[in-house]
Amino acid sequence: MISTVSQAVEHPDKARIESCSGIFRSELPYRAASLFCGALLGLSAPGFEQWYLPWFGMIPLIYFTVTAKSPWLAGVRGFYFGTGYNLVYTCWYLFFRSMYGTGTFGSFPVFLCISFWVLMSMGQGLAISIFPGVLKALPMTGGWLPAKRDGQWLLPSFIVAPLLWVIIEKMCNTPALFGVPWSFGTPWAFIEYTQYKQLPIIQIASVIGGVGISACMLLANLAILGVLGFGRRHLIAVSYPSRSSMIANSMVALALLLLIPAYGISRLSYEDKKPKEKMQLVAIQSGLSAEVDKVSEVQILTKHLKLCRKCPANSTVIWPEWALPLDFTKNKEVLINAALNAKSLDQSWVMGVFDSGGVEGRQFNSVCGLEDGKVLPDIYHKLFPVPFGEFTPQWVQESVLKNILFGSGRKFHDTIAGDKVVVLKLKRGAVVPVVCIETAFPGLVSEGVRGGAKLVADCSYTGWFHESILSDQMISFCVMRAAENHRPFVFSTTYGPSVIVDSVGRVLREAPRKKEAFIVADVPVENDITLFTRFSF
Repeated sequence: MISTVSQAVEHPDKARIESCSGIFRSELPYRAASLFCGALLGLSAPGFEQWYLPWFGMIPLIYFTVTAKSPWLAGVRGFYFGTGYNLVYTCWYLFFRSMYGTGTFGSFPVFLCISFWVLMSMGQGLAISIFPGVLKALPMTGGWLPAKRDGQWLLPSFIVAPLLWVIIEKMCNTPALFGVPWSFGTPWAFIEYTQYKQLPIIQIASVIGGVGISACMLLANLAILGVLGFGRRHLIAVSYPSRSSMIANSMVALALLLLIPAYGISRLSYEDKKPKEKMQLVAIQSGLSAEVDKVSEVQILTKHLKLCRKCPANSTVIWPEWALPLDFTKNKEVLINAALNAKSLDQSWVMGVFDSGGVEGRQFNSVCGLEDGKVLPDIYHKLFPVPFGEFTPQWVQESVLKNILFGSGRKFHDTIAGDKVVVLKLKRGAVVPVVCIETAFPGLVSEGVRGGAKLVADCSYTGWFHESILSDQMISFCVMRAAENHRPFVFSTTYGPSVIVDSVGRVLREAPRKKEAFIVADVPVENDITLFTRFSF
């Protein structure tokens, strides 16, 4: 013993290396298990449709957190769990079309797809690691009430852990790094979207939002683990000191969780019986892309006009992103002609265009409204352009990555971001437009509804990727935004599936994939403002 201590004193670096090596070996099984369990939970993603998994599939994450020896090790385990989860959930990265690649992206498309998929999953795993790291650092006990043990006050896990989950998700949901929400996954990987087909469950989103549903799922996992861990000292942080407290706390949690579908069933029944004024909505998809199908923009426009002529009169028609590839400011005469076409068909059109006026003449990705032979003066400029698709982050342009990714001499003519939410005041119903992935931003949609919107419309282009579960996940965003704000949602996209969602999140119509199509539905006009809409940000 004296010899060992003496060696450690004489060779501190060697002792530290041996200590780290020992920790790594002892932690390796936990990290491998975390990666596997996270990947298993990833099967709950829209497209895989194993929606029931999140109601118990986060138990391993909580278990690995409370049994870790330190907050740091808990965070590392959470990193592996989050990475595995995102590798499965966002596997659509592997379906990127190589024709959109430039520089290194164009030369090594498969390598770049895999690299980007892995790096993004690891980045989101890093975001997830915050939750177990902080949770492990807090003194916790199972149930709803604080407790005092060995002279120390312990926080109730049923309140603190879900609240921490919500705070961290909101904190990490920032566009500061890449221009998209960087949170418990990319925008697609928020766990609440796994419930998008469970109508009774998602109705509560009008009160607590999608993020509130994810907190409820975490509560379910805590309640189950608290029962399974009863009497096990290594799980005392999420369990109970007595059988009676276990029963009481678990029953309260169960009652609250059962209120979610009970509320949903009641609300659905009420909404279905209530008489309402309706508006006719249409989504059109051409099934054509200039880059993918090698057709001209005139041919695409002609296809859209042909589809509109098949659509019913007295309807609001939502066109895809970039449907009319003209400059809004510089091509008013062409747009007026398009508006006259809309008038002749007795339709209101919401369509994707471009607009100029940005810094150094750069363009906005925009949406405008046409009706009665007129072009609405307001135009929406996309607030969150897609990184590496519509813009290249400044830190990449100014670093060695520029040459690695794009080669030397690359000039960037990026699309730039708008600065405000716009509501298009159409006579058939005001519309808040979003573009592509912006439907993943709850606050953006809610701000538009507070501004008077009766309808949410997403104009999207889906030519970037081959057919994958990405489309299902885009639909899940639309469903959640509809349920949160009690507003119908139209998702019009190039290759489909375009959808029309009613105000409770029910998919009324869905177009086939990769075909020209138009879908029509009569949806109720809603005027109420939900609690989530009123207070979300």
